[in-house]
Amino acid sequence: MGFWTTDSSSIGGNGVSWRIKRCWKGSGGLVKMCNSHKTEEAIAKEWLKKSRAIGLEMIFFEHTKENFDAEEVVREIANCGANTVRFAAISWKGEAQYPSKVAPMAEGLEGRDLLKEMREATNRYDIRLIVYINDLNRTLVPKHPEWVKRNEHGELMFLGDERDSKQGFCYFTCINSPWLEEFYLKVIDEIVGYEPDGIYLDCNSIPRYLGKYVCYCKYCREEFRKVSGKDIPSQKILSSSNPWKDPVALEFREWIRGRIRAFYKKVINRVRQKNPKIAVINNAGSYTSRGLGLPVEEQAKIFDGLLLEAYIRNIGAELWHAGENAKFADNLSIPVFVHAEYFSYRWRFSYCSPSELAVKIGFLIANGANPLLAEYPFHEKEGLKAVKPSYSSIKENEEFLVDTKPISSVALIYSRKTAEFYDKRDTLEKHENLFRGAYLLLSQTHTIFDVLHSDLSGEDLGKYKAIYLPNAACLDEKEIQTIQDYVKSGGGLIASYESSLFNEKCLKRDDFGLNEVMGVKYLKTKRINSGSYVEGVYMKAKESHEVTKGFHDGQLLPLPDALVITEVKKAKGLCTTIIPQPPEVSLGKESAYPSLLINEFGKGRVVYFPFGIESLYLEYRFPILRRLFDNAVKWVTQGGTLLKIETAPTVEATLRGKDSVYIIHLINYTNSERILEAPCPQEIKIEFRLPDKKKVKNIKTLSKKRIAFDESNGILRISLQLESYEGIVIISD
Repeated sequence: MGFWTTDSSSIGGNGVSWRIKRCWKGSGGLVKMCNSHKTEEAIAKEWLKKSRAIGLEMIFFEHTKENFDAEEVVREIANCGANTVRFAAISWKGEAQYPSKVAPMAEGLEGRDLLKEMREATNRYDIRLIVYINDLNRTLVPKHPEWVKRNEHGELMFLGDERDSKQGFCYFTCINSPWLEEFYLKVIDEIVGYEPDGIYLDCNSIPRYLGKYVCYCKYCREEFRKVSGKDIPSQKILSSSNPWKDPVALEFREWIRGRIRAFYKKVINRVRQKNPKIAVINNAGSYTSRGLGLPVEEQAKIFDGLLLEAYIRNIGAELWHAGENAKFADNLSIPVFVHAEYFSYRWRFSYCSPSELAVKIGFLIANGANPLLAEYPFHEKEGLKAVKPSYSSIKENEEFLVDTKPISSVALIYSRKTAEFYDKRDTLEKHENLFRGAYLLLSQTHTIFDVLHSDLSGEDLGKYKAIYLPNAACLDEKEIQTIQDYVKSGGGLIASYESSLFNEKCLKRDDFGLNEVMGVKYLKTKRINSGSYVEGVYMKAKESHEVTKGFHDGQLLPLPDALVITEVKKAKGLCTTIIPQPPEVSLGKESAYPSLLINEFGKGRVVYFPFGIESLYLEYRFPILRRLFDNAVKWVTQGGTLLKIETAPTVEATLRGKDSVYIIHLINYTNSERILEAPCPQEIKIEFRLPDKKKVKNIKTLSKKRIAFDESNGILRISLQLESYEGIVIISD
């Protein structure tokens, strides 16, 4: 059954005024909204939701300005199906690609105005222009050393290593220095005069991380002392394993975040005062960015759009890292770009393979993000042939891709409080590492899931069959009550390691906050293998249950070295623990420590892993752990999933929809440990249970390929062979 909801409140930010008159929410998870009006400024920024972007980075202009032909470059970009260009107007040196009265012109321009040329060319080809501006500087540092961030010894702070210092590569500017008024805002005024569609802020100087990039210049010292009466904490304190135990460090954290908010507000207001139709987009880093900078969730309430930097080969990540960032952004309130990495590892002038580009872009489409090809060296056109099929397909199928919402059975919880406080402690299992392993476990068991951020509400959780807490250690009382009510009402819960053991300030509780829900009492966390033993730790299957289905009595499964020791209350232990006995290499003795527990609380079901199953799977990819986890998901969701998929674990699936349309996205990243030279086709079988007894009116693929399907008893069965990416569109009555 669906239900009507009414809400007369206005929602939305960044100039968007929505009036929700009436919403219909059916059991399929689709929501229809009626909006009575949007502001003129909001309508002007609607293009962001349909953006297929290509980034022209300033590092390439340093070598080939004399060969840069804006008309030719924009024509090539338009031909590959892109509709947006991000063009760097201010380089990392602080030099302008146009005649500026504030910034020195880039060497070799000889009076050319590349920004004007790009604006004229993009207008001719109906391409949106986002102008890139950086806050790093080199050229003006000798004249204005007071603009530059300083370390606690008073030395200028630069980007890179000591070699860059000798070469004078580029320096970090300070947002609290005169640089903001004397340079940055004046440059923004100049750029606004070119009437771009968007301005992109790449604020490298904003302290996203702790320790290294904290500024101790006279402006920061004076301003912090003025409001607190204290000195900025030392780099040693801010770089320590737990800086937040120092109250001054916490005070400094809140102060610098306030300064960052003021900086963002001043920049955005400057743009909107001159042209409110220009979108302001910020580089938010990765979703894991933390420390002193603003969390991604908060930035989404400030800007018109964000970029998440999902570099992959360049940082040694795997292809699914793009999907991981896109899925995190899917529940934010604004359009989000995610990088589709164009180059190969650190060779930025050499594009990666067509198969790899198709998979990277596929991950973004499947999770509701806008692709931004990073970074395109304009003289290397060959790679655009690989981009064209993906971007052209997005363009042709906009009606099935824009404004869709995820339809998922499970919510994976990212706890910002745990990431910012708990993960800085000397802990054996960090939330962010376990979160990434949780993403992989869910993806490789073909569980259809969303990512939710902290500050949960009952309304957030109500549309899911289960929620998953991968060591969400820091939960406040409100969140605990919300989860407790959710499970009692019939929701499922999977939790691991020290979930709910700490409050929102990372103060350890005497027992789990969710002790009644999990049915256990916390005793201690124990490293049961110092790492010096030859043999590992195991869980031993002891009880027959749906969660241990397919495992025989006494079967051994790998465990990590750290285990939470619990006293069983109402829960039931399904596995015991085998601990190695030094210096023996033999199996070791069986202990009474339960290593897998289940519980039923109210109408809901709970599985508790008292160890980091996620980090173990992330590192080793044990198929046996994936099978166990899949059983756990099926048990806690009580069979309430719309989609069942049979294929290789390295095929990720998502389900999205709007109105009466459902889209199944499939991404095949098999054999992508190194450059994915050619696709490794996978056979896929799908069962899709249409909600509310709906019938299929039509079915098509985004690639226009034919697929085999049949429908009976409300279940649609599909079979196909997948190369890199496919989208299956199901139109119901």
